Amino acid sequence: MNGSASSNGSSKTMTSHQTFKLAGLFYLLLLLAATASFYLPSQAGVIWSANQLKLKAGDQADYSNPTFDDHDWTTTDVGDVRAMQGVGWIRVAVDIPAGSNPIPPYALFLSGLFSAEVYWDGQSMGNKGQVGATSDTEVAGPIDSVLYIPESLSALGRHHLAIRISSGHLGYQPQNLIHRLTVGGFQSDPRRQLRYYALPMILSGGFLLLVLQFSKVFHVTGSRSALSLAFMALFVLIQLASEVSRSFVAYPYDWHLVRSAVIWLFAAGTVLSLNCLAAFRTGHRWSRPWIGLALVLALAASYMVSGFDNKTVMMINILALAFVVLSLWGMQRQSPDLTLLATSGLGITWLVTGRISGYVLLDSTFYFTSITYLSMVWFWISHGRETVERTQVSTDAVASIYVKHTGRTEKVPVASVLYLKACGNYTEIVCIDDRTVLHHQRLGQIMEKPPEQFLRVHRSHAVNLAFVHGLRSSEGSRYFAQLQGGSEVPVSRYQAREVRAFLQK
Repeated sequence: MNGSASSNGSSKTMTSHQTFKLAGLFYLLLLLAATASFYLPSQAGVIWSANQLKLKAGDQADYSNPTFDDHDWTTTDVGDVRAMQGVGWIRVAVDIPAGSNPIPPYALFLSGLFSAEVYWDGQSMGNKGQVGATSDTEVAGPIDSVLYIPESLSALGRHHLAIRISSGHLGYQPQNLIHRLTVGGFQSDPRRQLRYYALPMILSGGFLLLVLQFSKVFHVTGSRSALSLAFMALFVLIQLASEVSRSFVAYPYDWHLVRSAVIWLFAAGTVLSLNCLAAFRTGHRWSRPWIGLALVLALAASYMVSGFDNKTVMMINILALAFVVLSLWGMQRQSPDLTLLATSGLGITWLVTGRISGYVLLDSTFYFTSITYLSMVWFWISHGRETVERTQVSTDAVASIYVKHTGRTEKVPVASVLYLKACGNYTEIVCIDDRTVLHHQRLGQIMEKPPEQFLRVHRSHAVNLAFVHGLRSSEGSRYFAQLQGGSEVPVSRYQAREVRAFLQK
């Protein structure tokens, strides 16, 4: 909008009906994103995949013999194999069916947190690292490995697979020791196919853009809500980059702990950012100790479960429940907040998906729903549907500002203050009588518990709404609040709607 415009323009405050209508649209998009996340691409060219196998702790050379009697070995699902002390063996029958597609040559694909020596029908087929009874004698194998099966050993019918394994470099008890044990068409690259992470990688560009956009809003407005959303987008982006790193590097399996810990850490940061967002927008006194309690509970609970996938899901569930409670409680105390409605919906989606499948939550739902949430909030803010910071109506709002001078403290009544202006690490208090007082705190610190009738309209300014009588716009979507006495202060375009809404009351 160019030129000057009256504050009584066509912009109107959204009604509760409009707010809930937009929230309903968001919930529909969130449901579609969560549903789509349950689709996982199948592994191409797989002709056999391990389901159950026989397991034995200890080490004997004849365990690789196809005729060895293993009736007393432990039978277990492949997903239930845990790390063992020293050396252990795995034995399993492999059936290559008639009409297999693809046709030979075949390969054995091994993925997991172990080193291995592989025997096919009693013949050595190669190694994944170097097996050893101790960490000193073992050389950690790559997380993903592929071993060629000679065509002379891949005839149709049943074959015997024996694997000597060790995991002395692991250092913790993982949820799954074996990630993949399959036979399929030969390919020299053992890494997970990039298409497995195709959609998350596409989303990474969106997360980067949202980091920049919310950072820009924070730079212009100083909004803590925008800062929380910028950190959320950044944390999800780092978590996503750690997730897809496996498609680029077949790192030694002992580095999987670092990768898993990074995912856990930044997932926690993401959910904590949403807790901070809910706390800032509700303004509850008890919100900070509530978040602290939730974090302690989440850390304690995640410590008690094995495997970083389980730890991460536990962390997300507890902290998501915390910000859902904060959001819903906040909406009971004030007019409907579109951002809080969306935030609670996101948390509920994570909680439900985590109960159905923690694997799906971590691999896809977390990213699909996060990009949906952040994109919608950004759209609402940029199009004036939602304010970047909620104006809190507080029953204990500050009525006076106390300024410390050398040897004394001055009491400045809020009713006499025209506006506040950021001045480095200090704040200028500009009064209606043109007097200026320098406050020892930064503007952000003062606005943590805002003075009565004050609204932060720009990164560098907060105004006393009682003295605002107009809103002027100029070229480049620049806005200025017109104050009593002829003064004007800049208003960010993200807060212009809030000022208009006040003027239209």
